[in-house]
Amino acid sequence: MLVDEEEVSPSDDEDIPEGSDITQNFNAPVENVAGRDVNINIDGVDPKDHAKVLAENNDLRKERDKLLDDAKVSASATEYPTWLADPTPEQMRSAVAALHITDKLIDTGELLTPWEQTRIARAAYLAGNGHLDEIEAIYRNNLRYAKSEGNKEAIADARGNLGYIYSLRGELEEAKNHYSQSLELGIEIGDLKGQAVTLSNLANLASLMEKYEEAEVFHQRCIEISKECSDRQLEAITYGNMGNIAKLIDNFDDAIHYHNKSLEIKREIGDLRGEAASCSFLGDVYLSLEDYVGAEKHFRNYVRISREIGAPLYDDFEKFGFIDHEEQWSNFPPSDWTTEVGGG
Repeated sequence: MLVDEEEVSPSDDEDIPEGSDITQNFNAPVENVAGRDVNINIDGVDPKDHAKVLAENNDLRKERDKLLDDAKVSASATEYPTWLADPTPEQMRSAVAALHITDKLIDTGELLTPWEQTRIARAAYLAGNGHLDEIEAIYRNNLRYAKSEGNKEAIADARGNLGYIYSLRGELEEAKNHYSQSLELGIEIGDLKGQAVTLSNLANLASLMEKYEEAEVFHQRCIEISKECSDRQLEAITYGNMGNIAKLIDNFDDAIHYHNKSLEIKREIGDLRGEAASCSFLGDVYLSLEDYVGAEKHFRNYVRISREIGAPLYDDFEKFGFIDHEEQWSNFPPSDWTTEVGGG
């Protein structure tokens, strides 16, 4: 969750087709699916044709969902690294086609469920940043509808999503505006997890703006709330982000401390992909310290775990100095791959 509140920037209603408010559920009136009102007005459509349009929308929705399946776009958080990594041309074409169908649905007032919003947003990222405008239009429609309904949680979601879109574009102040409003609303409605996620986003944004002390404050607050709502994964991610910032400002002791805390939690919760990432980050820190033995231990674990779970390796292994290319790792004896990395 991520976003919020009343102060609307003048751009909130720009480039949004009238009547294209998204957040409600439309579905085939013939099937009378729960939550889809067959009697609802559709702007620009004669009331007697509503049932026909809704039925057509249902067919379009099925076609779009098939394209999203072909593009391997999921709304599952655990599948996020997989669908984004090295998409094939076929996946990208399917993602673009799914976006075009979504545009048609929006033009008739179609509203997306949160699950659908996530899949469509990911399809846009998969298709390339050239499609961010389409996703922004979806989120702005969601924001308008949420405001008309007085749904503060949905307002928060839309604001946070818009903040992420602006951060991808490099419009950091505008991103901060949306994230800040999201945080205010999250506090107002008592949504702890939403607050934690937004604080994490604000911290990362502050880091991009080179405001490292501000990022530290946001991260610490995120840690506190993550512990309060028992979100161990976000706690681990936040420690990792803190470690990355510490390394960025050459505070290597803190970097090792935070990355080890992150690694410990990831091991406790069985997050192998996250564990591999932490090992890679730690290897980078030790490499900066010119501690090649320590760096090699962590990089070995990074490669071992990545291969166990079938995750792609980073492309820039040549930067590690003592490695000319990733394939050289395969020359190490099998026993070496089981090296356990300790505290530091």
